[in-house]
Amino acid sequence: MSKKIFILFGALFLILFLGNVSAADMCSFQLNSADCTGTSGGQVVMDLSSSTNAHGALKNQGAFLGVLCCNFGLGDTTCSSDDPNTNQPINKIIGLFSSTNAHAEAPDLASPNYNTDVCYDSLKYCSNVDTGFSCAVGEIEVVYISNITNAHIEDADLTPQNYDTKICCLVEYPTTCDLTSATWQYGEVMEGADIAVTVNGTDCGGKEISFEVFRGSTSCNSISGCENPPTAVFTAGSNSVTGTWNASPSHDNEYRFVAMVVTNPSETVISSLPNLFVNESVCDQIYYCADYTSENDCNPDSCEIAEASAPDSINCDDSNINCKCVWNSTTSKCTFGWEVTPSSDPCGNNVLDTGEACDGSILDGYSCTDFDEFTGGNLLCNSQCTGFITSSCTSYSCNNDGTRDVGEACDGNDLGGFSCADFDDFTGGNLLCNSACDFDTGQCIGGELEGSEIGICIYTQVTDDTCGDDGFLTFSWVAEFV
Repeated sequence: MSKKIFILFGALFLILFLGNVSAADMCSFQLNSADCTGTSGGQVVMDLSSSTNAHGALKNQGAFLGVLCCNFGLGDTTCSSDDPNTNQPINKIIGLFSSTNAHAEAPDLASPNYNTDVCYDSLKYCSNVDTGFSCAVGEIEVVYISNITNAHIEDADLTPQNYDTKICCLVEYPTTCDLTSATWQYGEVMEGADIAVTVNGTDCGGKEISFEVFRGSTSCNSISGCENPPTAVFTAGSNSVTGTWNASPSHDNEYRFVAMVVTNPSETVISSLPNLFVNESVCDQIYYCADYTSENDCNPDSCEIAEASAPDSINCDDSNINCKCVWNSTTSKCTFGWEVTPSSDPCGNNVLDTGEACDGSILDGYSCTDFDEFTGGNLLCNSQCTGFITSSCTSYSCNNDGTRDVGEACDGNDLGGFSCADFDDFTGGNLLCNSACDFDTGQCIGGELEGSEIGICIYTQVTDDTCGDDGFLTFSWVAEFV
């Protein structure tokens, strides 16, 4: 009897174990994104041309119907900060030659050849592993590749596997952004005013938030003259984010808004009371800040007249000066105010912004070898992000080994196919190479230069003019070569 119980217990354990395996985290090839997000309930990580011998592309590029689908995570393919050990994003899965229809390479190469990274929110510290070895505890097989670079991609769930290298990644679920509250800046404003919409949340650093405004049950999308606020992003470590809505159109019914995490649409929050009333504009009666009669219209400067209220000593056209109307709660009056804002120059943020040649360590793919005769060294970006500094670049060293190397014009008898006839007007003679690996035309002959001598030009300034006759001083010069 006890033997039967033991066998039954073993069978139950096996069923439970296999059940856990079948429900485990995994990534696999799906024929299209609908099969991934719908049938499989997963998230698209990247696009693939097929289940094997495949080219890859970033998600939603439209080049391929097939996708790499993971049955876990939030679907966020934003690359994270770099791993200090590899100088690659911590959540990098694979590298691509370009954003679409591209060959791939392993994510952990010491010197990557490709600059397009495929990343995923729940996969970390990925590495290439020979198929003769298993992934480490906590890791899963994400894809197989035909080589560590210039490779084709294969579904990790394919049987049998055709490639000898697999990509193993640690599964680490991201923290889930929890939206806790949302509020309007004011309860009542004039039509056309810009009003802040603020959302609070926990573990939301880096998350993009979208906004949808409603009047009653009618979405702003269905209201003429109404536009939803642009999206806003939680900064790292922040518990709140603020967007801006241009309040329009005016109406007797009040407005509310719904905020949503873009990468997790199920996470939403509705603005709390009081809701917002948008009144008709009376800007035809408002000329200066002092003409506003309520804080709700004064602070957002609904009629945009702050500049007209500025004294002559304040230049509101200065990009570093912010002119505004300010409500004085003591006197219950609206007055003019201004503040100096810091420069918004993006140079130095290590991001290649519009108009920049480089920024910090971001060199836009350039290196020392792209400039002059440099063969190596460290190319730097100047402090204005307008150009490169080559002072740390290195050039060739003439080694006089008889073989013309990179950067050498010649070396010994190796003249690179050049002769005297390639220089000036020489017609013949012996072209030589000097000890600095530069050409020496001293034994070349022929042409207009034959027999000519070049020295130093000495000139003497001569004048007998006294400047008294016509107000002009006349000079002449006598020159000779010595």
